[in-house]
Amino acid sequence: MQNVFISVVVTAYNRKDFLLEALTSVVNQTLSRDKYEIICVKNYKEKQIDDYIERNGIKSVLAPDLPVGQYIYI
Repeated sequence: MQNVFISVVVTAYNRKDFLLEALTSVVNQTLSRDKYEIICVKNYKEKQIDDYIERNGIKSVLAPDLPVGQYIYI
């Protein structure tokens, strides 16, 4: 598996309860972090979550309140 690059997208539309656990699960994978990126798409700001995202080099996309289909498209 040479030059493998994966994008893991975690979406959280009005869901804060399990986002940290989901992100931690992705961060703790055995695959080397230079082989994948993590993108978190959410429609809210939350200091604890945003700090975790920044500390772990996760790309964050803050999406406005839209219908779910448009939100997932972003």
